[in-house]
Amino acid sequence: MRLCTLELKAAAAFVQQAHVRKHEAELYPELKFHLKKRGIKKTADQWGDGIYSQLFDIREFLEAHAGEWDSLSPNGRLVLLREVFKAPVKEELVPGALGETVADTGSPGVRILKMIRCQFVRLFSKLG
Repeated sequence: MRLCTLELKAAAAFVQQAHVRKHEAELYPELKFHLKKRGIKKTADQWGDGIYSQLFDIREFLEAHAGEWDSLSPNGRLVLLREVFKAPVKEELVPGALGETVADTGSPGVRILKMIRCQFVRLFSKLG
């Protein structure tokens, strides 16, 4: 949602900062615990690779819509994001998990929404 409220320059900077936060998260030994707690059945390396892929998809999306991004309203940006990245099907919560998980179908749309809904807010909440 925050991405939709930002002009292109700020959105690109936000994605870059998310990339930095991903690397910071990978430095913490607790990452394995948090992945397990959330029912994410990936190693820390696999998780990091997945986040990188999602951030890359976001960057490509912003680049593809750079000419129109700043002229769109936040709602227009959200509509565009929803058209391009279809909503994933949610799975049940894992007992003891601190947040929700979504199905991973491997499509770019699911990857971006998975990041936004499941990891983006948690991981980058310090961005303000």
